[in-house]
Amino acid sequence: DAFRPFLPEFFTSPGGKALPVRFDSSGNEYARIQKRTSPLIASVDGANTTFFTSDTARDDDTLPNFFGTSAAAPHAAAIAALVLDKHGGGKSVKPAKMKRILSKSVFKHDLDPSESAGKAGKVTITATGDQGDERSPYVGPNRDPNFFRVSNAGGVPVSSITFFGAGASPTALGNGIVFDPRPNTGVPPFREQGFPFTVGGTSGGLNAGSVSATFAGAGGGQSVAGQFRNMTVHFGQGLRKGQAVSFGVDRDLTVSGVGLAAEGNSADELGGAVSIPDGRVLRDGMRFKAVLANGSVVRGVFRNDLGTGYTPVDGFGLLDAVAAVF
Repeated sequence: DAFRPFLPEFFTSPGGKALPVRFDSSGNEYARIQKRTSPLIASVDGANTTFFTSDTARDDDTLPNFFGTSAAAPHAAAIAALVLDKHGGGKSVKPAKMKRILSKSVFKHDLDPSESAGKAGKVTITATGDQGDERSPYVGPNRDPNFFRVSNAGGVPVSSITFFGAGASPTALGNGIVFDPRPNTGVPPFREQGFPFTVGGTSGGLNAGSVSATFAGAGGGQSVAGQFRNMTVHFGQGLRKGQAVSFGVDRDLTVSGVGLAAEGNSADELGGAVSIPDGRVLRDGMRFKAVLANGSVVRGVFRNDLGTGYTPVDGFGLLDAVAAVF
């Protein structure tokens, strides 16, 4: 996506390494199954056009914006054309070499897509889920009761954990995320609704009924009443050693670019991110603190695995035209 927070589109299709290809582009079967890596790279979509589709609220002009693979592929092809020109034009760069150039001319990216995690002492918190589409009637990550998982490996029980939304999604337009426990009616429009705090499961003998949540702090930005900056999860009987709980609540970007506090549901939004186009690696995401039964406090922060490497979601990463050409 060409717009903040610079994450893969929710509708992108994951691939992988050594994918089997049985037929060529003319429909003829190969004598041997081909093994290919796809996607190789990612490229931006959502750029302006003069006539096609409609304008997005994410930019300041009134020109239509075109999204999807059909929009991203021409950008990658245009950069490849610039690489050819740089090397002398025509057939100056063979396909294998072009693939090597492009796959190395990328920004650092998230190597554990749709996941983030943080630790505070012996407390571990993980989040799993992609962005999804809030407009969909189907249950997505914004309504997943198992999105978060908290476990305690320490001998002192955990009394509560507070999540501070302001630190999340450091490359977004605004100040992090808000928690949205407003009801979800099951009737559209869905984007203006939330999802109440819901326990999805427990282990180690933890009583689900002893886990609850409270919310505090005005959301700010484009948020409305019922959306909150912070969430505190309470363990009425303590989260003891070896116990774990999964839960969910809707999360929204404080400033989303669509005119209201929305989106923000990917687990990647909770961790750090890479700023585009300057390439700065912002390691820290949402912060949290755990209060233990003995009164002590431990603190942690959500992080993503940011670096260079391959993922099935965006290949070796988002293509950097400057790095490819110069």
